[in-house]
Amino acid sequence: MLDGEETRYASARELLTQGYAKKYEIANIKARNGDIVITLRESSVIPNDLTADWAKEHMANTGEEISFF
Repeated sequence: MLDGEETRYASARELLTQGYAKKYEIANIKARNGDIVITLRESSVIPNDLTADWAKEHMANTGEEISFF
């Protein structure tokens, strides 16, 4: 499910070949009537943003800056 719209794919490979304009992350995975339903939401991670909460937490836990290489 993406933006409230459900799309069926014959295989995971078919899903992975889709070219999305935005970055998404998995919000939910569940089984329904023999199908696997994966709900996606737009990713809240901004690439190279060292002020993001996850980046600050990583630096606090490891004592190291994030390396993007």
